[in-house]
This record gives sequence, C-alpha cells and structure tokens, in this order.
Amino acid sequence: MTFDSEYSTSWRNRLSKRLLLIALVLAGAGLADATYLTVEHYRGAIPTCGLTGGCEAVLTSRWSAVGPVPIALLGSVFYAVVFLLTMAAWESTSGREVVWLQRLVTVAFAVTLVLLALQAFVIGSWCAYCLFSAVMVSLLLAVVSFVRYRMRWLSG
Repeated sequence: MTFDSEYSTSWRNRLSKRLLLIALVLAGAGLADATYLTVEHYRGAIPTCGLTGGCEAVLTSRWSAVGPVPIALLGSVFYAVVFLLTMAAWESTSGREVVWLQRLVTVAFAVTLVLLALQAFVIGSWCAYCLFSAVMVSLLLAVVSFVRYRMRWLSG
C-alpha cells in the first residue's frame, strides 16, 4: 500500500497519538507480564495465581513451551517488538510500521485464541497471567486495527 506525499508527511499529525500511546502502554504491560513468567520459568518457580488458581497446571503443561523455549519467552519477544514498532510508528511519516504492527498483532491474536482453547478444553485450568496477556493482545489488536483503519480513511 502506498500513501500520497501529502498523507505520508502528515498522517501522524492527523492521527491521534493517544492511540499509539495506548498501544505502547499495552505492549509494556504485556512485556512485564511475559517477562515475569519467563523469569519465573527459568528460576523453576510457579507464580501464585490468585483467583484462577490454575497457573501451575497451565505453566507446567506440555503446552507451556515450544521445545526448550517457554511460551512466555516468545511472548516477551513479541511484546518487545510491538513496543519498538509502536515507537517507530510514532516517529514515522510513511505508516508502514502500523501495517506491520497490525499483521504481527493479528498473528499473535490467533495464537492467543489457540492458547485459550488449550486452557479451556485440554488443560482444564486457567492461568491469570495468561489471561492478562490475552486481554493485552486483544486490546492491542483493537487499537492497532483502529489506527490502521483511520490511516486508510484519512488517505481517501
């Protein structure tokens, strides 16, 4: 997708930076959550789960890692990339970063749905930290999709 020169130089001025700020906050919160779970994984500790009480079952299941790599570490990488792309989008004049953000977050949302289904139907337990991450990904998808929609709408 290409943007005309007027749009390319001014899209960030017409687009509310509040949305990108919201995306930064969501990515930062997701990064903190996933990094905490990653650190606990490598410490060999299971975080207390609070209301859901199923963290141990979820975080020690065979679905909690891809080979030797914990899902939480993949989540940390995902949120770090989203954070950096969002910062780049803040300064961008082309809007390409938002296109990539939407693609990345859409894939993460699909993965999130699979992980939620595993918790519900296979593991039979819910992890509060995993649910928090699912909410962050869902909200990121909504915010980034709205930013992308608005970019398209403004470009005519």
